[in-house]
Amino acid sequence: MIFDIKNRSKELGHSNYFKIIEKHNNSFVVIEDKLRDFFKEYKNRNKIITLLGIWLYFIRALYESYGEKGLQSFLDSDYDCVNRFAYKYEYGLSINNKIKNIKRTKPFIFLDLFLEKPLLPGGIVTSLIHKLKWRFTHLIIAFTPIKSSSKRKNELNLYISEYFNDLSIDKENYKNISELIPQLFYADYINTFNSRDLQVECSPWAFLDFSGAHKMLLIQRKVLINGFQHGGGYFSYQFEIGEYFEKLITDTFIGWGLSPELNRRQHKYPKRNTDYKSIKKTRRLIWIERGFASKYASFLWPFRTDALRNEETIEYISSELIKSKIMYYNLPHPGVFRCVQYDKVRDKEIKNVTKGGENIINYEDVVIFDVVISTLIHYCVEAEILFILVVPREDVLAFTDQQKEWFELMRNSNLAFYNDEVGSLSSRIIKIMNDNIKIPSQLRNYHNEKFII
Repeated sequence: MIFDIKNRSKELGHSNYFKIIEKHNNSFVVIEDKLRDFFKEYKNRNKIITLLGIWLYFIRALYESYGEKGLQSFLDSDYDCVNRFAYKYEYGLSINNKIKNIKRTKPFIFLDLFLEKPLLPGGIVTSLIHKLKWRFTHLIIAFTPIKSSSKRKNELNLYISEYFNDLSIDKENYKNISELIPQLFYADYINTFNSRDLQVECSPWAFLDFSGAHKMLLIQRKVLINGFQHGGGYFSYQFEIGEYFEKLITDTFIGWGLSPELNRRQHKYPKRNTDYKSIKKTRRLIWIERGFASKYASFLWPFRTDALRNEETIEYISSELIKSKIMYYNLPHPGVFRCVQYDKVRDKEIKNVTKGGENIINYEDVVIFDVVISTLIHYCVEAEILFILVVPREDVLAFTDQQKEWFELMRNSNLAFYNDEVGSLSSRIIKIMNDNIKIPSQLRNYHNEKFII
């Protein structure tokens, strides 16, 4: 798959990152027609070729991130998802999630007769029926039979070698790459009695992380993917290749409010009601800590990665909070993504081992975010909790029009700050906490129209 980047490197920076995409395009165009012929009998040919192009870019980005040594380590690992491997390679974090195959064909043939609307991770799960559908889909994937021939594998390896011809990859690693290619790309297609279209609902990354869902594309039924936003930050920046990939693999992509195309109300957090407002609790000032990104992630989400690495914003918020003399709480990112950048600036830490932030933040609280990509921002919007944004000035240059509009309204409400505005944040915090300020009506109305849809 050729990626349409439209010379955006000149507009947004990150020239090295865009050069990698151009290198991918130059290499992929050499083999694209051959792949179309190679997959000509496959019902989901276009999606399979798109996914192969994305996988090849993943391997290229891995090589650019960690060199020959990193590539060899991935090839020797039991990981299928490069993104998950990157955190293992850099930080020693084990977050593999491969679905194990069950090598029995007959159950699949029977179960496929009842498969109409598969529900994968990231899809909307709000009822018992949804949960049962999710488990049924998971079972189908485990039973999906994969058969392949050495002839198809060898032919595909020739094309892969052509694609990587511009890189100085060791011959032994070429061999290892050919062994690690997801079996989807050289497996036989699967005939079934059921010919109806498959309407899949999921986060597109259910296909892109190669943990098992991608095997559905081998079934000789047209797969239509309805992709859902599954976290914060979508459509915040003008061009993120990872986000572009998600839209590329889907037939429809539905955002939480900032998409210029399709949106629906977020489905991660409970819908707002009036009960929580009546529960009076002490107002707290809570600083939400970000996670961290791998070097590899910068080739998928360069602007998000910039934001996650920006230490000036953390230093600015810390100095402003000290200046305000108001006690504050830090809520670290849960699990393995706890960020060491905050180790020296925490005041009182909210212990967060297993709970999500939505179970910790109260209606009365005031919340500070130092990135615009935090998923908890959408919880604060849903629950009408007052929150503050702090970003570098240069961050705004890469914002989408929708994110700029939202940020400017936050600025006009004195709830968004740049990380060089000495004294501004501290004075505003003092006023908010002393005067018990709530969300301004103009901003609340905007949130209702934009996100509560």
